[in-house]
Amino acid sequence: MRDQREWLRVTLSSIGDGVIACDTQCRITFINPVAESLTGWKTEEALGQPITTILRLINEKTHEQAGDIAEQVLREGRIVALANHTALLTRDGREIPIEDSAAPISDELGQVTGAVLVFHDVTGRRRAIDQLKESEARLRLLSGTAGRLLAADNPQTVVNELCQAVMDHLDCQAFFNFLADESTGRLRLNACAGIPTRKFANSNGSTMA
Repeated sequence: MRDQREWLRVTLSSIGDGVIACDTQCRITFINPVAESLTGWKTEEALGQPITTILRLINEKTHEQAGDIAEQVLREGRIVALANHTALLTRDGREIPIEDSAAPISDELGQVTGAVLVFHDVTGRRRAIDQLKESEARLRLLSGTAGRLLAADNPQTVVNELCQAVMDHLDCQAFFNFLADESTGRLRLNACAGIPTRKFANSNGSTMA
């Protein structure tokens, strides 16, 4: 049994995910090196601590404290997945988006003796997904506008609408479109969004170096 426990400890210490185990009182009995690195807590500091002290989970969007997943596992006796948009609040206050799940630990009689939580950092994957969504949004905006410009009787109207669409896409408060006037070597205000129509009308045709 000692050999089996040592084999299990070495295995859990070697995998690439963070692993934290706790007893039925939700106090930590094991934490592997990846979990140490992600949480910022060393094994000697974490052992015996309430799991919510070490594994502080919050909602990424609302920053509200997430539910105690270990307590839920112990109460329900089943595997529980972390909620979407869950982030780990590290010891030094950083937020790390994580994913994965927790499961009950049972003895040979089937009695639940604790819970094990397995989690990993999904910062890179989350960033890649966000970049893909951003790229797709730009492509839809540009392709849709290009088709309308080619078919429009009054392209300037489409340009004016495009300014508003670009401003919304960039989440900015104002957007200006200038055209280069080769004869004067200056920029001419062509369209804008985010300012009153009267101000644009008064400034339309103005140039800048």
